[in-house]
Amino acid sequence: MANPVLPALIGSMITLALFMTGVIFRMGHQAARIEALENWRGSIRQDMHEISDKLSEVGEELQRLGTIIQERTERRQEDRHIPPRVART
Repeated sequence: MANPVLPALIGSMITLALFMTGVIFRMGHQAARIEALENWRGSIRQDMHEISDKLSEVGEELQRLGTIIQERTERRQEDRHIPPRVART
C-alpha cells in the first residue's frame, strides 16, 4: 500500500520550489530597478553639480558686468561734472 503522505509532500515541495523561484526572480527584478534608480540619481546629482558650476560662472560674470557699469557710470558723472546721487534718508 502506498504512503498517502508522500504525494502531498512532493506537491508541497514543488509548490515551495516554484514559490522560491518566483521570489528569486522578483528580487532580481527589484535589484535591477534599484540599480537603475541609483544610476539615475547619480546622473541627476552630476547634472546638479554642472548647473551649480554654470550658475557660479554666471554670477561671477554678472558681478564683473555690474562693476563695469558702475565704473562707466562714475566716469560719465565725472565727465559731466554731475555729483553722484546721494541716498535719500
